Amino acid sequence: MELPSAIHVKRIARSPSEQTGESVLLIKGPQGRINRAVWGPLNRTIISAGEDAVIRIWDSETGKLLKESDKETGHRKTITSLSKSADGSHFLTGSLDKSAKIWDIRSLTLIKTYVTERPVNAVAMSPLLDHVVL
Repeated sequence: MELPSAIHVKRIARSPSEQTGESVLLIKGPQGRINRAVWGPLNRTIISAGEDAVIRIWDSETGKLLKESDKETGHRKTITSLSKSADGSHFLTGSLDKSAKIWDIRSLTLIKTYVTERPVNAVAMSPLLDHVVL
């Protein structure tokens, strides 16, 4: 039986001697691996994505699930990568379903889908130009 995935939030100590292995917050996720997690706006949320092809937005203080991407607009296969825009308003996901998608970071609304010939293993959003790298 597969264990549920988890997101561990850990504090970075000022000194290596003060560093502990203790988690400040533990968010128990879905079945399957979480491949990527990034901070949302003002560190109030955590955005995760993984094997089940679902994007989730979590409250970073309580660990409560706030939103999930829906099956109609979301990816069809494992999400392999996730990258935020420089201004923090959008994020980009890449998937084994041969697509990359731009999402609004607050509403989890799909903005644009890019279809490719191969599975997408890595994505990035340019900090200066209106460009993405897939």
